Amino acid sequence: QLARAASLLGEHDIFWQPGINEEVAATALYGAQLLEHFPHARFDGVNSLWYGKSPGVDRTGDAFRHGNFMGTGRHGAAVALAGDDTPCKSSTIPGDSTIAFYDLQFPLLYPGDPAEVLELGLHAIALSRFSGSWTALKIVNNVADGGGVVDVGPRPWPTCVRTAWTASSCRVLRIASVYWPRARAGWSSAMPWIAWVSVTESFAAPGSDCANWRW
Repeated sequence: QLARAASLLGEHDIFWQPGINEEVAATALYGAQLLEHFPHARFDGVNSLWYGKSPGVDRTGDAFRHGNFMGTGRHGAAVALAGDDTPCKSSTIPGDSTIAFYDLQFPLLYPGDPAEVLELGLHAIALSRFSGSWTALKIVNNVADGGGVVDVGPRPWPTCVRTAWTASSCRVLRIASVYWPRARAGWSSAMPWIAWVSVTESFAAPGSDCANWRW
């Protein structure tokens, strides 16, 4: 379907390229995050989206790990969409990518219906751009195969209040991760976004500056 819509995608500066395999696709995407080192006449950054089933996540671990270690471009983002066939509907064995993404230090968002795929998809892109880390969406069978009525009109873009924790300081933290335990740098750079955005009430402490802030 994406190939058939190539002309429409092109009108919106969206380029779809089927990968030779999952890891080659991920390698191409983390290469696209180097755009700021090779300035482009029209674009300042690239939003990269990878998609595959949980076995593809397993075999792409090395490419994901290197991509996340390099981080995203200053104006870019990288998001992995993982199709998890937990009831083994169309797979030889049940699949779940949660632990794999935890090990890779990808902040993982878990949409529960098609509408949340759009909503949390925007958050995944914004979080990746803010923190410099790759992020992921876990898409299970009932979401991938299900349906629903979704408002596809203009949606508010997630934003956050700038404080002493800026995107640049998150990126400094990630650069320092070469000397730090990987877990400390990866999640620390994502936590300020979680606190500011307050996707659920439980993320913000009552009385804090971000407790009543919404987008």
